[in-house]
Amino acid sequence: MLYDKVIALLVDWVRMLVAGHGTAPETTMGPLTTEQGVLNLEAHVKDAVNKRNGVVASGGHRLPGARGYFFEPTITLNAGADMLVAREDTSGPILAVCKFETEEQVVREANNTDVSLKGLNVVKIAL
Repeated sequence: MLYDKVIALLVDWVRMLVAGHGTAPETTMGPLTTEQGVLNLEAHVKDAVNKRNGVVASGGHRLPGARGYFFEPTITLNAGADMLVAREDTSGPILAVCKFETEEQVVREANNTDVSLKGLNVVKIAL
C-alpha cells in the first residue's frame, strides 16, 4: 500500500536527523527552548498513544544523554482531532499523520482547530 511506503520513507528521513548544538556541522535539528517544552511533547506523545490506538512510528522520547532540551523527532500515526497533537500547539518535532477517506473529512478536520500554527499537507492517493 502506498500509505505504508510513504510512512516508511518519512521514518527513514526522520531517523537521519541529528540533534545537537547549532554550531556543530552535523547538526540538523536544535533543542527546544525550555524544560516545559519537553514536558509538553512528552504529554502529547503519551496522549497520542493512549487515544485511538495512536502509534509512535519513530522517536517519542527525550534524547537520552543529551545536555539540553532535546526531543527525538517523532511521527505519530492514527492521529485524530481528539489528540493533543491536533488540538494544541506542539511547538516541537512531532508529525501527526492522519488518514482520511474523503476530501470533506480533510476540510472538516483542517478547520476544526483553534491553533493557527499547524501545518497541513494533503496527499491524494489514487488507487
